[in-house]
Amino acid sequence: MVNYHSKGWIISEWFNPTGYAEGIWYYKQHGKIERKETDAFYKVNLPAEMVGPDNWFEIDTDHPEIKYRVFITLDHAWRWETGDYKIGKYTYNYLMICTTRSFSSIQKDRKANEEPTQQPAAADTDTLLPL
Repeated sequence: MVNYHSKGWIISEWFNPTGYAEGIWYYKQHGKIERKETDAFYKVNLPAEMVGPDNWFEIDTDHPEIKYRVFITLDHAWRWETGDYKIGKYTYNYLMICTTRSFSSIQKDRKANEEPTQQPAAADTDTLLPL
């Protein structure tokens, strides 16, 4: 995971083992992410054929501490998440765009870090879609 700070934003990128960025998180430090910002991130981070509401469906989310929404592409290849995340005394509005494969790998890595005796599974790199 690589983190950047730029003009009121924290940006994190997750790279697969072959060096392709498969996940990106935008955290806005002050205020909500505006529609024009969301549209710009959408266009620069997704393949053209994925852009548009007809390609996505919303999945149910249930987390008592975090308010967020999750969308998945009809082919289950991409994940889009948006919401608020509290870090210390600050609340950040965030947007995550990633492949579902990268999201799964990140979750496995997090679990492995919580249980140090297990090794994370290698990511499948046969059909990578770089951001």
